[in-house]
Amino acid sequence: MENYLKIEVGSRGEIEEVKWFNNKTFEEIVEIGKKEFEDYKEELLSGFREDGEEEEGLSYIEEFCSFVIKEDVGVEMSKNEELGCGYYREDLVKELVGKNLDDEKNFELIEEVNGRVSGICWMDNFE
Repeated sequence: MENYLKIEVGSRGEIEEVKWFNNKTFEEIVEIGKKEFEDYKEELLSGFREDGEEEEGLSYIEEFCSFVIKEDVGVEMSKNEELGCGYYREDLVKELVGKNLDDEKNFELIEEVNGRVSGICWMDNFE
C-alpha cells in the first residue's frame, strides 16, 4: 500500500485539483484513474449526443483523450486537448508530503512538482 497524489491541470495550465489517495495499491490507483477517465469520456460524449454529433464526439475522443499506465510511477490521462490529470506515487512528489495543499503558500511548490512529474508516465525511460 502506498500513497498517491492526484494533480489535475486545467485549460490554461492552472492547477485545478490536488488530492492525496492514501493506502492504495497500484492496481487500485489504476482502477480509480480508469473510472475517472471513462466517466469523463462518457460525460463528454453525452454533450456531443445532445447536439446530434455523436460521430464528431467519438472522433474528438479518439484524437484528444488518452490514458497511460506506468508501473511503479502512476497513471496519467489527457481528458481533452487542454485538461490533463495524473496520479503519482508519493516518493515522486515527496516535497508535498505533509503540506497543506489548500494553502496558497504551497501553490508555487505544487506547480514546481507538477512541472517535474507531468508527463512522466508517457516517457519510455524513467529513472
